[in-house]
Amino acid sequence: MLCNGILVDYQNGTSGIQNVAIITLTFLNTANNRPGSTSYRIRLAMDLAFASVGDMHWLIVETDQKVFKERVLLNKPLIFEDENGNISSQIGKVLDRKNESCVGIPVQGDNPPLLLMKLYTGWLKIDPAAFNITVVGEFISCRRQGMKLVQVAYPNGMRTSSLETGFNDKMNFCDMLSEISILNRIECNFTCRCQSTTECNEVLIFMANVENLATWKLCELIASNVV
Repeated sequence: MLCNGILVDYQNGTSGIQNVAIITLTFLNTANNRPGSTSYRIRLAMDLAFASVGDMHWLIVETDQKVFKERVLLNKPLIFEDENGNISSQIGKVLDRKNESCVGIPVQGDNPPLLLMKLYTGWLKIDPAAFNITVVGEFISCRRQGMKLVQVAYPNGMRTSSLETGFNDKMNFCDMLSEISILNRIECNFTCRCQSTTECNEVLIFMANVENLATWKLCELIASNVV
């Protein structure tokens, strides 16, 4: 038997977060007297409670001294229209507890000119219960009104996710507690009063900027459960 192909297809499940991979392995029978092929399907699912954001795995198949390798990426954050992975590939920078490592946020003229992102709250090292979250960035603004906008939300308990985008049709917004400014760096502190595991498992970050050619960055997301 000789492996001649590996195909990986991803599924988002109910949350829209990519945490299931369907792997198809195709093998050829190399015996001259019995030609043919067979395929095997493997379902690889990650438990979000024990996995880290952006987990990468290698599937390696060795047959007849030939090696096939395929990269399997799971637990990717859901980011609206981030088709090339420009933001998702850097998401570790906003979860590393280092304010110096930042990710550039889209501005007017980009497509799309905003950031809409869904994260599993377990990646922020908190339990699925009411929590506080701090959004740290450069040249951002915590207010809902104005040229720049930062909003934090969590799913409504009765919500459903769009099959096209994976984002929720109904959300509850978190309350802003304070804004702290240190030179160009801003800290926006919110409290999210979610009441169930369904509501508290996910957090949505929305950032938009109507200023032309304005540069701004997301540097860190820090969360803690409400005591």
